[in-house]
Amino acid sequence: MAPKPPRRVLVIEDEKSWQDVIGELLDEAAEQAGSAVEVKIADNLSAALDEIGSGAFHAITIDKSLADGPRATILLHRTTTLPRRVPVVVISGTVDPHEVRDLFKAYQVDEFFWKNRFEPEHFRDLFAQYLTDAAPPPPPPPINYVNF
Repeated sequence: MAPKPPRRVLVIEDEKSWQDVIGELLDEAAEQAGSAVEVKIADNLSAALDEIGSGAFHAITIDKSLADGPRATILLHRTTTLPRRVPVVVISGTVDPHEVRDLFKAYQVDEFFWKNRFEPEHFRDLFAQYLTDAAPPPPPPPINYVNF
């Protein structure tokens, strides 16, 4: 039997220390899921947009505030245009509850992690689910407001 191709995860993060932490946790998640993982790092807005545009990822993490500006909404919007839904996790050093709520409502964010109270076990377990053999869930059907 041929080995399964690695599951690909895009990590959009400009801080090297967080790139390392996330990469290590993704390796642990892959081991837990019994799969291989290929991690691609994008450390700025331009690289992130290019990578998201390739549409070749099983999951994406997005730092809400990159060094070249708080551009998470641009990146999140781009994820909504992909041909298939991809789990998206936002990680941020700052928390505004209203902003977090809006990220979930407007962009189908799957999870939010605050860097100041980061939960590595939860992150690892969540990504272990994303890295299983199950295909990503299809996008939800559009809501037909006319029928309400």
